[in-house]
Amino acid sequence: TMYVPPGREGWLAHCVMEYDDGILMGADDLTGATEPHGGFWVRVEFSSLDRARHVFDRFERGCCFILIRDIAPNAWTDGFGMLTDSFGVHWMISAPWNKD
Repeated sequence: TMYVPPGREGWLAHCVMEYDDGILMGADDLTGATEPHGGFWVRVEFSSLDRARHVFDRFERGCCFILIRDIAPNAWTDGFGMLTDSFGVHWMISAPWNKD
């Protein structure tokens, strides 16, 4: 059982929304220790590396953003990148997890 501070019972600890091209995951900061848009990241996983790169590039072309980590291979996937959009929302864009 996870401890939830009083008054935060309706907040999201972990959520996943599946859609036809991947999954969207998110969470509230249950501790309340961060400012709005500072206590969560939106992680979107796409069905292919090409699709993940396409969406990541759209952020770059479509809006002002702060690059945190360019989309590149890492330990669990062939493509993972992090950025903050012009609204202050933090994004993690990912290709599918490597099953190997």
